[in-house]
Amino acid sequence: MNEKTSSFLISCEKGKEDEVKKMINKFKNPKEINQLSRSGETALHISIAKNYIEVAKILISSGIDINLPETTSGLTPLQYSCWFNKISFVNLLISEKAKLQIKDQRGWNCLHWASFSNNSEIIESLLDADSSLISVTNNAGNYPINIAITENRFQSFSTLIQKITPITQMNKKGFLPIHLLAKNSRVEMMKEIMKFKEKIDLNALSKAGKTALHYSVLSGNLEIVKILVQNDAKVNVVDENYLTPYVEAERNNFFEICNYLQKNSPQFPLHEMIKQGNIKKIRSFLKYKERETDKEKDKEKEMDFDDFDLEGNRPLHLSIQKGNIKIVKELLKKKNQINSIDRTKCSPLSLSINEGKVQIFNLLLQQNPDFSFQDLEGNTFLHTAILQNQDDIAKIILEKSLVDINPTNHQQITPLHLCSKTGNSVMIGELLKFGANPNLLDSENQTPLGIAIQNGHIQVIFMLLTSQTKIPVNLNIQDSKGRSFLMLAIKKHQIETAKLLIKKNSNINLNDKEGNNALHYAIEEEQAEILQNLIEKGIEVKPTADKIPPLHLCIKFNKNLGCFKTLLNSGLDVNLTDHKGNTTLHYAVMFSKPKFLSWIQLISTNIDAFNSNGWTALHLAAGNGQILSLKFLITKGAKIDCQNDQQKTPLHLASSNRHFECVKLLVNFGADLAIKDLHGKIPFDLANKDWHEKIAEYLLLKGSPSPLKEAILSTDEENVKKLISENYLMDIIDSEGNTYLHYALSSKNPKIFEIILEKTENPNVMNKKREYPLHLAVQWGDVAICKRLLQAGADLLLPHPEERPHILATKYNSPCKELVNKEFQRVSSILELVETERNYVFSIKDLLDIVIVPLMKTFSQNEDILPLLENVEQIVNANVSLLNQFELKIANWNYDVGIGDVMTDFAPTMTKYADFNLNYEMLKNTIKRKMSGNNPFANLSKTTSIGMSQEKLSLDSVLIKPVQRIAQYPLLLQGGSEINSGRSSRLFFTSKCFDINERICKQYQRNKKKVRRFVQN
Repeated sequence: MNEKTSSFLISCEKGKEDEVKKMINKFKNPKEINQLSRSGETALHISIAKNYIEVAKILISSGIDINLPETTSGLTPLQYSCWFNKISFVNLLISEKAKLQIKDQRGWNCLHWASFSNNSEIIESLLDADSSLISVTNNAGNYPINIAITENRFQSFSTLIQKITPITQMNKKGFLPIHLLAKNSRVEMMKEIMKFKEKIDLNALSKAGKTALHYSVLSGNLEIVKILVQNDAKVNVVDENYLTPYVEAERNNFFEICNYLQKNSPQFPLHEMIKQGNIKKIRSFLKYKERETDKEKDKEKEMDFDDFDLEGNRPLHLSIQKGNIKIVKELLKKKNQINSIDRTKCSPLSLSINEGKVQIFNLLLQQNPDFSFQDLEGNTFLHTAILQNQDDIAKIILEKSLVDINPTNHQQITPLHLCSKTGNSVMIGELLKFGANPNLLDSENQTPLGIAIQNGHIQVIFMLLTSQTKIPVNLNIQDSKGRSFLMLAIKKHQIETAKLLIKKNSNINLNDKEGNNALHYAIEEEQAEILQNLIEKGIEVKPTADKIPPLHLCIKFNKNLGCFKTLLNSGLDVNLTDHKGNTTLHYAVMFSKPKFLSWIQLISTNIDAFNSNGWTALHLAAGNGQILSLKFLITKGAKIDCQNDQQKTPLHLASSNRHFECVKLLVNFGADLAIKDLHGKIPFDLANKDWHEKIAEYLLLKGSPSPLKEAILSTDEENVKKLISENYLMDIIDSEGNTYLHYALSSKNPKIFEIILEKTENPNVMNKKREYPLHLAVQWGDVAICKRLLQAGADLLLPHPEERPHILATKYNSPCKELVNKEFQRVSSILELVETERNYVFSIKDLLDIVIVPLMKTFSQNEDILPLLENVEQIVNANVSLLNQFELKIANWNYDVGIGDVMTDFAPTMTKYADFNLNYEMLKNTIKRKMSGNNPFANLSKTTSIGMSQEKLSLDSVLIKPVQRIAQYPLLLQGGSEINSGRSSRLFFTSKCFDINERICKQYQRNKKKVRRFVQN
C-alpha cells in the first residue's frame, strides 16, 4: 500500500468527503479506488462500517467496484451492510444494481447475513429485489430461515415464514424448519409458525424418519410438545426404528411428557377393543368404519384401523400378541396387513413365531406373506422358529419349503448353526433330513460341528457325525485360528468326540495357525488316552511351533506322568534337548516338577548335562531357589561346583539371587567358597555387591575369603578404595566376629582406618575376643584415632564394666587415657540428667493417676480450679514426652548433640513451667482466702502418699520441682561442655542448651518475687 492510497483510506475512515473527492481526482489509474486496506477491506467497506453514507455515494459515483469482496471472509459491501444492519447502505447498493446472489467463503449470501442480523426491513428489501434469495443454501446446506432458527433470530424468522410457501425447505442434514424449531426448543418461533399452519406439514418426516413431535420429546421440551399436540400433530407416527414420540419420552424418563401425551392423545378404540378381546365390538366398529369410508371417500379418515397407537402397536400385531385368532381373522378380512411391521420390528408371521401361536401362524400362511422377510439381524422365519424353540412351526416351514434350507443372517449364521449352539438335536435331525449344509462357515469361520463341540452338546455332535446326510460333514475344516474339530474336542476334554473323529479318519496331522498339531493339544490338555490313539494312528511326533519337544511339553503342562510315559513307550529319547539345549531334566527343574525329576533321573544318562548357556539342572535349581530339586540333584550325584559359560557355580547363582536356604545347602554339601567367575568374583562378592547382607555374612562366617579384608590387612589403599566403590557391605561380621573396622584398626594404617570408618554405620560391634573397635584404638594408643571413633558414636558405656575403654586406658597407661576419662565423665553427667528426669516422671505419673484425675472429676464444674488441674496434666504429658526423647537419643549413643537438640526443642515447654508456677501460687493463695480448710483442694495441698513411690510428694513439690530440677541441668551440661574442648559442634549444642535453661531459671526467680508481693498484698 503506497502513501497516497493509505491517505485515501484514512480520509474515508474519517468521513472527510472533500478530501476523498480530491484524492479520487488525483488517481492516475481509475482502479486505484479499489485498493484494499491492511485488513483486506475496500474504501466502500470502511465507509459502511463507519456509517458514512455520503462517502459511499461519492465512491460509487466515482466507479468503485461495489461487488468487490473483502479478503478475510469474502463479504461484499452488500453482505457487509446486511451484517452491520445498515438499511440505508443496503437500499443504496440495491439501487446501484449490486449483485445479490454472490456468496462469501462460507457460502452465505446477503439474505443469510440479513437473517443473522435479525433485521426485518433489510430482509424485506432484499426479497423485494430478488425473491429467489430465500431458496439459496450455504456451504453447510442451510437456507436463510435455518440461520434464523439456529441463531434464535425471531424477527428474521417471522419475516421469512411469511415469504415461504410452503415451508418445506429441507436442509443438507435432512431437517425441515419445523424439525429445527423442535430440536432447538424455539418456543416463541413455534407459536409464530402455527399462525401459518396451512404452509407446514406437522407430521412431515426428517431424513431420520422423525416428526417435529419426536424432536420436541427428545429435547425434553414439554411446552413445544403441547403446542404441537394442540395443533393436531399426530402422536402415533413411528420413526425408522418404529418408535413413537411417547416411547421416546418413556425411554428418556421424561415422565411429564408421557403423562401429557397419555391424557391429550386421541383415542385408539380398535386397539382398546383388541386389548379387551371384545370380538362383537370389533366387528361393529369395523363395519361402522367401512360405512363411513364409503360415504366420505374423498375425505381424510379420522382414524384408520391399521394405524399405530400411542406406543407404536398395530392392531394386527396387537391381536397376535393377545393370541386372539378370531380378531386376527376379522382384521385380515378388512385389509391385508400381512407384511406390515410395528414397534416389535416383526412382520405378523414372525411375531406369531416369536409368540408361539401355531394356529395363528397357520392362518397367516394362507395370506401369502413375504417369505423373504428378514428381521433387523437378518433372521428368516426359520431362524426365528429355532431361536424361539418353536420346533412345530420350524417343521411346518421345512415341510412346506417356505424358505431356503440354508439361509444366513447378517453374521452368516444358518439355522443349523443355531441348533448346534442351543443343543437342539431334534431340529438338527430335521434340518439334515431336508438337506441342510453342515459345512457352511459363519462370520467367525465356525461350522455347526465346531459350535457344538465348543458348547459341549454331545448329542448334537453325535448326530452330525453319524447321521446319513445329503451333504457329508467335512471333518477337516479349520476355524479362524486354524483349529480342527479334533483339536477343539481335545481342548474341551471331549474324549469320546475325539475318539469318534479319529475313527472317522479326521486328518490328525493338520496344523493350527501357530504350527501345532493334535498331538500338542493332547499333551497340553493331559489327555494320555487320546495321545495313545493318535500315536497308534501315526501322528507326526514333532516339536511345537516354539520348538519345544513333546517330552519337554509334557513336563511344562502336565501334573502326572501319563503322557510322558506314553511318549517314552513310543520310543522317544529322554535325553533329547530343545532348541536351547535344555534336557528334560532341565525342564523338570525349570517348572518345579518333582515327579518328573525323580523319574527322569532314573532313566537319564547325564545328570550334569549342559544347555547352550552352560547351565546344568543344578544351576537352574540354585538360581531359581528350588531347594527340594537342589537337594535331590546333589544327593543323586550332581557336580556341586560345575561352572557355566560365565564360570559361575550354583553357589554364585544362589548368592546373587538371594536364595539363602540354597546357599546354606550348597555350603553344607561342600561347595567351594573361593571359585571365581569370569569376572574374578567369588560367591561372597556377588552377595556383597547386591546387598544380600544375610548371605554375605553367612559366607564369611563359613570361611569365605573377603577381598576387602585382604586389601585392608595388606594395607593396599588403592584396592580398598576400589572395592568400597563397588558398594561393599561394611557392617557384616566374619567367623571371628570382626568387622572391617576391627581389621582397619589392626592394620594400624590411619588412611585405611579413615576410609573404612566413613562407610561404617555401627562402630560398636564386639568380636569373639570381646573387643570393640574403641578397645583396639585404646590399645593402639593413637589419640587422633580415639577421637574419630568417639565422634563417630563409639560408646564408652557398653556392657562389661571391667573392660570399659577408660579402665583399659588406665590399665595399659595408654596415651588416650586422659581423652577417654574426660569423655566418660561427660557422658556420665548427661546420663545423670536423664536419670533425674526418669525418677521425676515416675513420681508425677503416680500423682496424676491417684490424685489429679479424681480431683478433676470433683472440680469439673469449678472454673477457677479445673484449669489449674488440667495444666498439671499437661505438665505430666510434656515430661513423659521429654523423657521418651532422652531415651531415644541415649539408645543411639547420641549423648550430647542429641540431648542438646531435645532440650532446645522443649525450651518453650520449660519456660511455661516458670510462668505456671506464678499462676499456681496466686491461685492457691486466692483459694485459701475464699475456701474453708476442710475441702478436697486443701487436702491435696497437704502431704499425700503416692502409690509405689518411696518418697512423699505434695502438689507444691510436684509443681515447683520441675523448675528447680531444670536449674540443675545447665550445671550437668556445663560439666560436659568443659570436656568438649576442641569439639565445636558438640560445644555449640551444650552451650545453647545451657543458655536456654539459664533464661528459664531467671524467669523463675523473677516470678518468685511477684508471688511474694502478691501474698503480702
